[in-house]
Formats: sequence, C-alpha cells, structure tokens
Amino acid sequence: MSTAPRSEFTLASIDAASAAVRQRALLRRAALWAALLLAFVALALIDQRLLLAVAPDTADARERIANKDWNRLLRVAGYVPTWLLVAFCLWLHDAWSTRRGHRPALPEDPRPLSVPDRAVLLVLGVAAAGLVAELGKVLVQRHRPVLDDAAPAWVLQWAQSAPYDASFAMPSSHAAVAFGAAFALGRLFPAVRWPVLALAIGCGLTRMLAGRHFATDILVAGVLAYLGVALVWRVAARVR
Repeated sequence: MSTAPRSEFTLASIDAASAAVRQRALLRRAALWAALLLAFVALALIDQRLLLAVAPDTADARERIANKDWNRLLRVAGYVPTWLLVAFCLWLHDAWSTRRGHRPALPEDPRPLSVPDRAVLLVLGVAAAGLVAELGKVLVQRHRPVLDDAAPAWVLQWAQSAPYDASFAMPSSHAAVAFGAAFALGRLFPAVRWPVLALAIGCGLTRMLAGRHFATDILVAGVLAYLGVALVWRVAARVR
C-alpha cells in the first residue's frame, strides 16, 4: 500500500498549521502596534495636564524627590555605566560557568555561546537604544516641558521658536537606556523580563517627576529601545 497520499496530507497539514501560527503572530503584532499608536495619541492629548499632575509644583519639591534613595535607584537604570557594570558581572559569571563545563546559551537558540557573547549583546542593546534615542531627539526637536498651566505640550524647534530649554526632550535618553537594558535582559533571561521592565518604567517616571519629560517622551523611548534591541538580535542571529 502506498503511503504517498498520507505523507502529502501530513505535509499539507503542517504547512497549514505553520501558516495559521504565522498569521496569529502577525495579528498580535499588528494589534500591539495599533494599541501603542492609540496610547501615543491619547497621551499626546493630555501630555501637559498629566505632567502637571505628576510633577511637584516647585523646584524645591522636585529636588527633594530627586534626592530620595528610591528615585536615585530608578534613575540610575537610565545611566549607561550601570549596565556596563552589569555586563561585566555577566561576563565574569559566564567565564566562571564555562570553566565548570556549563556553556551559556540563548533561550531561543540552544547552541552554546562564547564567554563574552551575552555581555556583548547587553551592551549593544543598551547602546543601540541610546543611539536611536539621540537620533530621535535631533529629528523631532521637541522642547523640554515648562511647568505652567498655560504652557503648550508640543513646541518643536523646527516648527516654532520659543524661549524654552533648547535641550530636546523626545525621546527621553534615560528612559531609552533603561528600556534597552530591560528588553535585552528580557531576551537573555526571560524570567526577569517583568522586573527589569518595571525598573525601566520607574526610570521614566522619575523623569516626569523631575519635570523634564512628558509621558509621550517616555513611551517613544520605550518603542525605539525595543526596535533597537530587536535590530541587535536580528544582526547577531545572522552573524552566528
């Protein structure tokens, strides 16, 4: 008895199942981007009011909050040397594990890595997020917030001249670095994905408490950091 029809049926079923999985993944991705776009539009409409609700009224009050230990802890997540130190510790750990016969690997790829690979991926993810954020500042040229009820939320250097702080706000570099580290660590160690993401969100909140960034600056920083880290992982996968 020939088994060709059964084999063809099995292959067709596998192809159909794979196509269905890809379609569901595409729909989830489209829904996520649509939700992010809606969130951006909603936040853009209330940016100034939301900032006034979050940031203390006076510079002294903002300074007192900035000097709190919890605020410093969250803000340092947006400081690049923090993650260079973490990457160095990760390199030491992987070197120690390798000497004992436990080679590191990525969750999605069981092939063993060389000792510095995970540390390098973390550094590159943070660097990519930070660089994309700086490029975004140059392109958007949004002014820093002014804590005044009458101040507009959207003042762009290339579209309007205004006596605001000329250091640009969108996206937040601190938040981008923190989100870049969070997304990179989440890919390296899925079990810690949510705690490090919460740390990045907290870093963004400290920038709003300081009156230095709008909520949309933080959201855009997170999106750009995700894209930067995804690009690093894609290039790394091709190099391997």
